[in-house]
Amino acid sequence: MVARIEADYVIIGCGAAGMAFTDTLVRHSNATVAIIDRHHRPGGHWNDAYPFVQLHLPSHYYGVDSQPLGDKSLYHGGLNDGLLHMASGAEIVAYYDGVMERVLLASGRVTYLPMSNWEGEANVASLLTGERRCITLRKRVIDATFAATQVPSTHKRSFRVGHGVACIAINDLPRVERPPECYCVVGSGKTQCLLDSVHGVVDDQDRRDPGLRRDGDLLRRDRARIMRPCRDQDRRPRRDDPSDARQILIAKDAQNQDEPAPRERLIERRP
Repeated sequence: MVARIEADYVIIGCGAAGMAFTDTLVRHSNATVAIIDRHHRPGGHWNDAYPFVQLHLPSHYYGVDSQPLGDKSLYHGGLNDGLLHMASGAEIVAYYDGVMERVLLASGRVTYLPMSNWEGEANVASLLTGERRCITLRKRVIDATFAATQVPSTHKRSFRVGHGVACIAINDLPRVERPPECYCVVGSGKTQCLLDSVHGVVDDQDRRDPGLRRDGDLLRRDRARIMRPCRDQDRRPRRDDPSDARQILIAKDAQNQDEPAPRERLIERRP
């Protein structure tokens, strides 16, 4: 006999988007929700991320509306001295676990089906036992995996590697026992910058294959106001000064961001 579940909404995916949407429904409506996810716990791709991953923005800008992530504490010392706390992957997974237990399930209106696969036509199958359940859907299905993030550890690489070259996923980097002569990092996003600035894996120009970075990674951390602490008398987040963005637009390098922007070189878009 197929077990049946009734719900107003079915949400596929229990990552950041699925958790935030469910949190909003629970807080602002009387809707019932069934959450289906292939992972064994909430958090989406954070469950698959490399062990030294962390947010690149203050913790309290992330998470669900009902429960703050982090305590707005500041770093003392190191590269992040004076900046707002940025949660690690382990902190984020623990946070979402707590939100699920203490907020969503505690409401009595959420059914959580981990390690399960949505098969369409209101059918859900357990990845462990193969048991199938049928959901009586009253309103609609929300696919929170539409923009799902993938990390190298969860899929096969799409390129070939030369003979004698060791190619490892970023998740396996902490287990490297014998450092190689040099590293070539495939990809030029925030992970490469983390390896550069924090762990020194590819910091030496002689040991590094030059890559193309994303524009956002060139912003100086001491100018990124979203990461700065707010003034004591004003605890609201401060917006970036538009003049900063204009200067960054015309800057030739990171140091050039501090130079005043000549007005004749600025182009403003008018309505």
